[in-house]
Amino acid sequence: MDINKGFKLDDPDIFINWDISEIELQSFFPAGKLKNITAGYHVVSCSCLSGLNCMIGFHFTPRENGKLKEL
Repeated sequence: MDINKGFKLDDPDIFINWDISEIELQSFFPAGKLKNITAGYHVVSCSCLSGLNCMIGFHFTPRENGKLKEL
């Protein structure tokens, strides 16, 4: 994984580029898997970093129509 380009999830098996839009991120997950907490913030239960089960939060800047800036 090249952390400068994005972040790799093991399960589901996807690579998420930095600067992805919220709509693009949502398209990677089945309905209901990615939870919208508030404008510009979503969480998902997943596996990453060679098997670590966790909840990852995706923070978008700006909150409306923003790009992924922080996990």
